[in-house]
Amino acid sequence: MAEFQTRDAPPQAVTDYLDKKGLKPSFDWDAVWQQEHATAFTVAKLTELSVLNDVHESLKRALANGTGFKAWSKEVRKLLEEKGWAGPREVTDPETGEVRRTNLTSPHRLRTIFETNMRTARAAGQYERASRTASALPYFLYRLGASREHRPHHEEKDGLILPVGDPFWREWFPPNGWGCKCWLRQISEREAQRLGYDGAPAPRILEQAYRRKSTGEIERVPQGIDPGFAWSPGQGRASNLMSFLGRELGASPMARADAALADLKRWPSFRKFVDGAYAKGDARREAGLEARQPPPDDRPELAWERTAFPVARLPDDLAARLGLKLPLVVVNESAIGHGGTSSIRPADAWGQIHEGLKRSEIYRVGDELRVFWKTGDQNTVLILKRVGDDLTRASTLFTTSARRFERRKRDASEAGERLK
Repeated sequence: MAEFQTRDAPPQAVTDYLDKKGLKPSFDWDAVWQQEHATAFTVAKLTELSVLNDVHESLKRALANGTGFKAWSKEVRKLLEEKGWAGPREVTDPETGEVRRTNLTSPHRLRTIFETNMRTARAAGQYERASRTASALPYFLYRLGASREHRPHHEEKDGLILPVGDPFWREWFPPNGWGCKCWLRQISEREAQRLGYDGAPAPRILEQAYRRKSTGEIERVPQGIDPGFAWSPGQGRASNLMSFLGRELGASPMARADAALADLKRWPSFRKFVDGAYAKGDARREAGLEARQPPPDDRPELAWERTAFPVARLPDDLAARLGLKLPLVVVNESAIGHGGTSSIRPADAWGQIHEGLKRSEIYRVGDELRVFWKTGDQNTVLILKRVGDDLTRASTLFTTSARRFERRKRDASEAGERLK
């Protein structure tokens, strides 16, 4: 069997996939479901957090250094032996009390852990690269890997060509199961035509029922994809990171949220989010696209992502007064990117919203919250809009002159109600 290796030093997006995962001890692998794997690292039956962390760190080193399976398995087997997890042992499900026998150091188990994590990390990097280069290489070509035997549904997909942005890839983005070695090749329009692509729509995705061991819930999963694999690692990465952060900040005491958000503007993930939104906004303006206008089919990379990044937490009393389920303020790509040169551009500015809210005046005018604060000689105006009953979204952030600042604040006072 050919050894899976990480080859050259991987791109940042590949290492980020493992670096930014939190730890989630679980008894069954499907306790962490579908896209949740984008933000949570787990090994079934490995319920001890410190040991899970050691395995996670070893995989991160292997990915960064190009370590192959043999060298990694030797390292992690020694680690598990030192922690008392080597060989067969009984593990108790903390939720149900069920006891099962497992062997985390068996060669098959270690290979599954290693290859699944390496292949999904690579897939996340490929998704991000494809989103940047789709204008030159607008199609994915599905190919079978080097397995001795192939799943019938995977064989049916061999040679399939579809646009990079086709919804089909949200579920059929390899790897599509345990040990799956299928892969995608990004190709040009000329090559797609040479290979016979005629614009035919994606094949229909048929589903079947699957009962999750961890919860007993019945899920609908695509036929041909192992349960838990029907998602795109790169696409899930961003949205689930934001979802995870939002849940954590929304459920935390204000003091903890203060500490987490104090350094927001220095978080690499946040700076990357803001910089990417501005870059996409500039590219959309060059293409002549209006704020809400969808891009043409051959420019899927110009579509606004629905991802929203939490940037602030409202005081609990204000959130309760507004009837919000989550006391969060979020910002999305379009709010940042559409503003262009007339709006605040640095991540530092968008990262100051949490602190700005503490010393602000807030007015409710219709369905908007108009927020005003001063930082030295800088006069900042923030417009928030409700997102259903859940939270608020920053739609506009800008600085203005002292005269216009006071006039806007006076207009808000006359037209609405002061909340703070």
